[in-house]
Amino acid sequence: MLAGILSAPHNSNPIAALNTVMGGFSEVAVIAIIFGGIAANVLNIYSNALCAGTLDLRMPRWSLAIMSGLLGFIFSVFGSGNFDTNYTNYLYVIGYWVTPLTGILVADLSGIVVNKPTRIWGIRTT
Repeated sequence: MLAGILSAPHNSNPIAALNTVMGGFSEVAVIAIIFGGIAANVLNIYSNALCAGTLDLRMPRWSLAIMSGLLGFIFSVFGSGNFDTNYTNYLYVIGYWVTPLTGILVADLSGIVVNKPTRIWGIRTT
């Protein structure tokens, strides 16, 4: 389907390009794309709720899922104006902060560094 869309006459409207390729089934294709996006985001919200449950919040899982979905919606509304800048900053945080911290934690907790008492966020690890 992607090859058909790319080989179709140039059209800046992706729905019109999909309509050109799919013909009478374009409505079904659009509905399938919408449901696919919803299904992926449901998994993301549920995973976020499970992670929020590890913060020792005494709330049911469904309420954590609703709260994380609302929080994600609020962030997406406020960040929609400059998506490219926000996404670039997110990638910088992942690359410059989270990756080295993960390496340090794995090295420390795996026993590569021995006989050194270490504190991570106030918790003694060895």
